[in-house]
Amino acid sequence: MAELDYAAPARRRARVVGRYLRYAGHPGLLPRGYYVPTYWWDQQRNFGDQLTPALLPSLGVAPVHVQPRYAALVGVGSVIEHLPPDYRGTLWGGGLMFDHRLQLPDATFAAVRGLLSAERLGLSSTVATGDPGLLLRSRACVGNERRYTTLIPHYRHRTDDLWGRLRGAFGPRTQQIDVRSRPGVVAARVAESLVVITSSLHGLITADAHGVPAVWTLPRPWGDGGAYKFLDYESNFGRTWERQVPTSAPARAFVDRAAVSDPRRVDELRDGLVDAMRAALANPGWKPYRQSPIVAVKARWPRSEFGSEGNQWPSAPTEVRPRGE
Repeated sequence: MAELDYAAPARRRARVVGRYLRYAGHPGLLPRGYYVPTYWWDQQRNFGDQLTPALLPSLGVAPVHVQPRYAALVGVGSVIEHLPPDYRGTLWGGGLMFDHRLQLPDATFAAVRGLLSAERLGLSSTVATGDPGLLLRSRACVGNERRYTTLIPHYRHRTDDLWGRLRGAFGPRTQQIDVRSRPGVVAARVAESLVVITSSLHGLITADAHGVPAVWTLPRPWGDGGAYKFLDYESNFGRTWERQVPTSAPARAFVDRAAVSDPRRVDELRDGLVDAMRAALANPGWKPYRQSPIVAVKARWPRSEFGSEGNQWPSAPTEVRPRGE
């Protein structure tokens, strides 16, 4: 029997049940946690898009997937364009997909991915920036030797010839990570890396979370928005194109351009994201979401937790062409 598509209703319902079972025993949610209707992109099996349900339970939040218009919280990813103009919930760590200005006057911004998105949204300098993927750290390989050149292609790029060329150039101590793996699996494999070469934004971010030198590249198709989301994230470190390498570059250039992000700045961003979520939870409007696991399972969330609407991109998106392509 053919495997059900990841976005099929039956698969989504199974994921909802699985999350509830994990929430019921998660120490961060006991004896009571915040069971919050939350939006993240759930149409593709991709570890970066699964960071919202993976990370929030440790902060005391059990995200329950709903469509954008029902969400009290919006999490990780380039999902801000998915929201209706009158959205009134809270955003934590997401960013714009496209380089354009957008107004959400009724929304509460706890944190956004980078300084570019903050500026395009008209936010003040007091709003925290940083991608929550920086909170994804593995303890599985602490103390182990870092020994691999690690390739992390975006799911759109995994069949590109670039990765075969790099595997041939760097030899047997090269590993390629499938972004369809669970976040914890990706983190553990990144933790044993000497260098990361990636076309996945969260591959780059996971390398920064582990202090691994990294570089990014964008084979075609570039994906919606082109390089904007990379530049948005890199703005947190005062960088633009410094870690980007054209796909046509010699293999050695990918290693030579790889760099580690300032660990002090990484810690600042992590602390800001955690503090932003704690401040959001202190808002009295979130009290109805604070429940015991048993009560939360009985709660009747909107049926949209079992589905996700299509992308709501702007009518005239602005793509950012990768440099050198």
